[in-house]
Amino acid sequence: PRSTTPRRHQVMSSDLNVESIGALIPPSCVFEELPADLAVYEHVVAAREAVLSILAGHSDRFLLILQPRLGPSDQADGESAADAALRLAADAKAACDAHPQLQLLVLPTTTDTTPSNEALRSLRRSLLALNRHGVAAAAAFADTITPQYVSDLLAYACVPASSAMCELVSGLSMPAGVEGSAAEPERVATALGLAAQSHHFLGVSSAGLCGIVESTGHPQAHAVLHSLPAGGNKLADAAARCSTALGEGGLSGGRRACTSACASACDSACASACASAWVACRTAVQLAEAGPQGGGRPGLALDALLGAAPGGAAPGGGGGAPLKGLRVDFEAAQWEEVKGRIEEVAGAVSAGLSGAEQARRRATAQTTDNLRIRSVRPLLPPAILTEELPQLAAHAALVLRSRQQLGEAIRGECGKLVALVGPPLLENDASVVEFAARLSAVAAEVSDTVVVVLRCGLAAAAGAAWGGLLKDPDRDRSFRINEGLRRARRLLLSVGALGVPAAVEFGETVTPQYFADLLSWASVSAESRPLSNLVAGLSMPAGLRAAGAPLQREDGAPLSSEDDPSGRADFYGVTAHGIAGTVMKLLDTHSPSSSAREDMYSAASLAPYRQASHSHGAQVPPP
Repeated sequence: PRSTTPRRHQVMSSDLNVESIGALIPPSCVFEELPADLAVYEHVVAAREAVLSILAGHSDRFLLILQPRLGPSDQADGESAADAALRLAADAKAACDAHPQLQLLVLPTTTDTTPSNEALRSLRRSLLALNRHGVAAAAAFADTITPQYVSDLLAYACVPASSAMCELVSGLSMPAGVEGSAAEPERVATALGLAAQSHHFLGVSSAGLCGIVESTGHPQAHAVLHSLPAGGNKLADAAARCSTALGEGGLSGGRRACTSACASACDSACASACASAWVACRTAVQLAEAGPQGGGRPGLALDALLGAAPGGAAPGGGGGAPLKGLRVDFEAAQWEEVKGRIEEVAGAVSAGLSGAEQARRRATAQTTDNLRIRSVRPLLPPAILTEELPQLAAHAALVLRSRQQLGEAIRGECGKLVALVGPPLLENDASVVEFAARLSAVAAEVSDTVVVVLRCGLAAAAGAAWGGLLKDPDRDRSFRINEGLRRARRLLLSVGALGVPAAVEFGETVTPQYFADLLSWASVSAESRPLSNLVAGLSMPAGLRAAGAPLQREDGAPLSSEDDPSGRADFYGVTAHGIAGTVMKLLDTHSPSSSAREDMYSAASLAPYRQASHSHGAQVPPP
């Protein structure tokens, strides 16, 4: 029989740090408001072909992505920000048109970074304007919802090298760069291997509804290394390490990961392109040395785009994937300086041209969107699942009590340890319930000194042999995610009925709507900006997980005060009815989750726990 438990129990433990979820306009409505014509799509297809030809080594041209940043002072009298950006893009096109060996892409920087309907419209308007003026457009994605609004207009996309975003890359229609630090090329290589595989993940349909996305894998994904190191040998070493990691990592089923569509040995044209690319690479390193650390003007950042080298080597004996392009992030006031650098790069590329560019076969399809998406199946709305499997009064009392205890323990107010206990991935429902029953007895014995929480691993990392209970509940690669959501919620209810608090790690911004009311603790990857934003909106104490090293953002830069999840940074998510929305967070610095984030890695908060752990023969790592 259907439970008649009042909704108030769920309200007490869910969405406590969410101010509101605003309605997000469906992508199909934005397409209707801001449509693209046949000429725009023909331009997008041609630009994608040119980019793919460069990355695959079929062309000896060089890819140049310009990302200008404009401020109010860069606008002429009476000129809007959009017009100023378009004027600068037109100047860039004129500068690059004089050098046919260069392929230009412009990545517009939007002034409105707060998730909103107008921000999505503004981005689409900018990309339409670029294409209509003959400028190939690129974009950088930091979430899985924005691509639905603009992918049909892009010749290129950049995505951080995180697990969730690699699943997104596997379904993108355009050439895509997987970004990471030049100091960690192996991490980028791992992400490339994941992007080349098929995945099932949660996303949003063109109608703006939650859906289960099945991708085909992206064979043209390639590496983008941030912050070019000084000295050509260091960049060559990073490229070699990236290629080595790709060769050693491989893919399931015996396929080998590759940074572009080129999968055969380098032919003479490709070898010539490699030579010209590394000549340009030396020029790029000179640019990097002229940056802030070298005494040059600040604000000029260079990233290296690596193509494939499945058997070739860089000139001078350096192995690894050759440099196929540069992304230049600069302030608009530096445009004249950047123009001079364009001339230098063009000259370096010309010095190594073979004179015989191989044409890539034109694509027969005229569509530019969802080329690597097999299907988008309906996803059960969270409100339906919570009605089918409601939170009872006993669950609400347990969640509220354990959240308070965890907050006090993390803030050091009660002297208790927090023990997150359980396997990284749950495999058998009955075994989990049996384990929870035994854990309940142990937790009662140590309740004066330890707060025990059962860690429930519902989903595996991207690329794992089994996706986990949530994604593949039948373990047969049928990916019945709706059934996985039901089984996961039913399992959490069973654990709660035994009086054991539960913890889950979130890998995206959709699943919290299905389980948040049943959780006493949650964690996310500290290196993902969208997930860090999610944390500040969670109702329970939350941890930012890092692998022992200093915390970094997805672009390789260290986390700063600007990345504090307790600050305001709205994000794209879904409502309880499964509709895409913009989530606005409450600024509650006194919440347990905020304090948990503050103290989790501090030496002061870990000192008493480290001392206590030594007496039991355990070790607590340094913060």
